Amino acid sequence: MAKNIHRKIDQNSLGIEYATNETLRRFVKALKALAFIPLNQVSRIFTWLQTLIDFPICLNSLYDYFCNINRL
Repeated sequence: MAKNIHRKIDQNSLGIEYATNETLRRFVKALKALAFIPLNQVSRIFTWLQTLIDFPICLNSLYDYFCNINRL
């Protein structure tokens, strides 16, 4: 999962932003941490993360990508 996340960061030209923006890195780490959350709570926490006031808008496409994978 972490490789896919970093691949999407690169595809969305977020590499420099990821390297310099602590808030963005925190939300990427949170996305990675979902792998360790009980399955019945993942959807709720995933949605909650996107509603936080400091959620970086530039991560919308990354989070949307993983949301769409979940629907397959």
